[in-house]
Amino acid sequence: MSDFLANLSNSNRIGIEFILTDLDVAMTFLDVAAASSNSTVVRRNHNNARTAYTAVVNLLERLSLDKSQREQIQLKLDTLKARLSQL
Repeated sequence: MSDFLANLSNSNRIGIEFILTDLDVAMTFLDVAAASSNSTVVRRNHNNARTAYTAVVNLLERLSLDKSQREQIQLKLDTLKARLSQL
């Protein structure tokens, strides 16, 4: 049973790291889109950022976060949502 709990804890930690990385990548997509004059690049990067947002929201439901982690993720998620809503 302890192996199961260790694997569950490890999976949760990896999920949290993935979410934080995915949010950073989504912001980078928006930065690239903002710097580009190519409409195809802009559209593709906007879509990639939206996809990342949706993935994070869906994955959050499956993870167990402490208060600090939840606040850190929520801040990044709110920033990403605000940037996406400006498009």
